[in-house]
Amino acid sequence: SLAADYEPLDSAPMTLGAALELRGGQATSALRWTQAGLRRDPGDWVLWLEDGIANGALAGSAAAVAALDHARTLDPREPVIALAQQRATTSTPLTITQAASMLTSRAQARVAP
Repeated sequence: SLAADYEPLDSAPMTLGAALELRGGQATSALRWTQAGLRRDPGDWVLWLEDGIANGALAGSAAAVAALDHARTLDPREPVIALAQQRATTSTPLTITQAASMLTSRAQARVAP
């Protein structure tokens, strides 16, 4: 919250807050963070991804699908979004830990010697 107060135009503190809440199993709180972040930056696909994951964790599959569809509109080539969409209405939706792991692995592969 303090970081969000110091950076009133940046959605990064909300992205991090949502991810932390999701990792802690607090989907309702994560949704508050994603919604606050999306008010600051509605074009942030990561926030839409987190919103979809949080809604999916709350059994809001329609809201999850809508959020993930919006994320896909913003970044149609992102494979993590595609996987989250594929799994959104299954019994094993993508978790924030899995999504973060995939994104981290891909980033590390790009910078590794």
